[in-house]
Amino acid sequence: MIRCARINFVSEFIFFLNRWETGSSRKKCERGVTLVELMTVMVILGVSIGMFYSVWMSNWRTFDHHNAIADLWHDANQISQQMSMDGRVAGKITVALDQKSVDFENALGAIYVNYQMTSTGDFIITRGAAATTITDRIDYANSRFIQQGSSLQAELRLVDEQVIGGEVVIEPRMEVFPRN
Repeated sequence: MIRCARINFVSEFIFFLNRWETGSSRKKCERGVTLVELMTVMVILGVSIGMFYSVWMSNWRTFDHHNAIADLWHDANQISQQMSMDGRVAGKITVALDQKSVDFENALGAIYVNYQMTSTGDFIITRGAAATTITDRIDYANSRFIQQGSSLQAELRLVDEQVIGGEVVIEPRMEVFPRN
């Protein structure tokens, strides 16, 4: 009895497949795509693309922000290293009245290096006749050199305004002591 039911089910399934292929009922493959199905696919694609774009832009902003911070700290570290090396050799450090430039003098009193911040945002180191721009991202109004006894304090503010989400700011402070 179970065997007859099984054969009957298989024969019904084969009959159904034959009807499907011969076209006695509407064939799904000839029917095509309805407008509702097409619109559903378009909505799903639109939502998926929107979500992907949102995540991608968020990641890009984060990358750009962290990259800008790394670049600014690199510039600050270069300034700090140069000032530390020159401070070891300096006999005297003199800050200008506007607090935007500083001279390092050797033991004989001769100026051997000058550090200067310009109103265009450049931080320039001048040794003899050779001038080197370390960075062009100094915030001139909020950066200064301060003389504390024989030491030099540099309060810098570096700004990168070319970041997608707005500007990025770092404010390193450093102190240099002359060796002599």
